[in-house]
Amino acid sequence: MVDFLVAATLSNLLVSTILAVLAWVVQRRIPSPGLANLLWAIVLIKLVTPPFVAIPAMTVPSIAGASISTSADLHTVSPPLRFNQMNVGLASQTVESAAPANPIDEPARLMETGTQVVWVGMVVWVAVSAILFAVSGARILRFHWLLIRTSRVDQELSRSLASSIARRFGLRKAPDVLVTAANIAPFVWWLSGRCVIVVSSRAMEELNQTDLRLIITHEMAHVKRRDHWFRWLEWLALIAFWWNPIMWWARRQLRDSEEMACDQLVLQTAKSEVNQYAHSLLNMAELLASPAIRPPVLASAINSGGSLERRLNVMM
Repeated sequence: MVDFLVAATLSNLLVSTILAVLAWVVQRRIPSPGLANLLWAIVLIKLVTPPFVAIPAMTVPSIAGASISTSADLHTVSPPLRFNQMNVGLASQTVESAAPANPIDEPARLMETGTQVVWVGMVVWVAVSAILFAVSGARILRFHWLLIRTSRVDQELSRSLASSIARRFGLRKAPDVLVTAANIAPFVWWLSGRCVIVVSSRAMEELNQTDLRLIITHEMAHVKRRDHWFRWLEWLALIAFWWNPIMWWARRQLRDSEEMACDQLVLQTAKSEVNQYAHSLLNMAELLASPAIRPPVLASAINSGGSLERRLNVMM
């Protein structure tokens, strides 16, 4: 069982590393945020799926085999030397000092040490993953409960603005727009089967109609791309592979490419509003300059990935 888990972990680590390097090379050579986002998502999917390439784990010979082979070696030595009576005492002391202490115990000790290290690592891995699952799960449920209690559906935005944007993106059903009193970045939230777009009441008050329309269009692009589904994949990979640097790299790149893909999708629907869209992002960033609530990992927030300066340079 231990050998299988070690082999599976090594296999997934190797394959995900190769996929991550491939995604990074493609991302640098092909200016397509959507393609890069898909490749980084495949890296996370590979991490949480069973391995399809078997890498044999390093094994230590069994104790029984080591004992038999060592015992045979001891019995196939050259014929015993003949000692005269005067040299018996001296020869016995020499043989005792030259012979190894316990040659049969060495392979067993090595195997026992390796097994203990593997078991300790597995216990630490499972313990930390359980803690992350409990803490993050509790935070997600608490955030969802507070969101329900402190938010209201803006019927005007939901029926007019959100519906028209959804039709432009080809969505059959437009998500509701929730307005919350919390100082928080706009984001897409999906739990219990209902997808909603959340904006703060401060953004509703301080942004003009054009800025608000473009900000909601950006969040609708997340809905169109089904990015809220990948939040669950990201959460699962974070819990299961918190120790893996490839997971952290892929997670960061997934968010960066996702935001740029949404920017690209917004500009495809509003080709003449590139400058206005850039100003809308800057105006939204100014509102978030003061301390704001950070949504959980399951939220697709407008500022969740990538440098705003880099995104603006790409747009311009």
